[in-house]
Amino acid sequence: MSSTRTALSSGNWTFLSSFSDFVPDANVSDVVNFGRLACQRGWRLNSRGWRSRWRTCFHREYIPEHNPYADPHFDFFMSFPGFRTEESCAVGDEFARLAQFMKWMPGTHEYNVYRSQAFRSAFTVHYGADASKLDVWQTLCMEVGIQPAPSSITKCKKALKRVHVNIVDLVNCRRSGSTVQRFHSYNELKRYTCERGKGRVFPRELAKEEGFIKALLKAFLHPE
Repeated sequence: MSSTRTALSSGNWTFLSSFSDFVPDANVSDVVNFGRLACQRGWRLNSRGWRSRWRTCFHREYIPEHNPYADPHFDFFMSFPGFRTEESCAVGDEFARLAQFMKWMPGTHEYNVYRSQAFRSAFTVHYGADASKLDVWQTLCMEVGIQPAPSSITKCKKALKRVHVNIVDLVNCRRSGSTVQRFHSYNELKRYTCERGKGRVFPRELAKEEGFIKALLKAFLHPE
């Protein structure tokens, strides 16, 4: 991820500064600043609009290796001036606070777009974006109680298909350091996940994006 740590250039700064409601942070890279701006404007990662604006800013094509949400210096909730974050707060609860602060109404397109951004950022910060790293899969396996961890990515994926955990809870537990709850069956997990008003459904649209999220959702959402 060295590409995300480049210094701000005058050309990039010109693009980032062209938005009157956005103030670039000189203490982080231009890529992280682009990610902060994208969060504020609701640009979906790797969408046509995202790629077009990326080209305008950086004068090159976007590639997944440049994903700003994978940079450890990126914080979705710090992207909104005036909002005070609580680092120990669950992602869903933190987003609910942010939505109230920004006056995003639940169920609206704006609310759903930003909720996806929040979970994408939190997931990437805690798990990364590269689905080809065995150590990440092994850490995840141990996190959900699979020990010893399998010796290959294929075996990890197969083992995860037999584990029933809520992915929103998984991200929240990684953030808080607590242990994620396991369910005895897929149907039990489904009832828990779909309970109205609890905010336990992970944004399904993230499964369309290449990377670790897609691979993990495929493993969890298609159990054996």
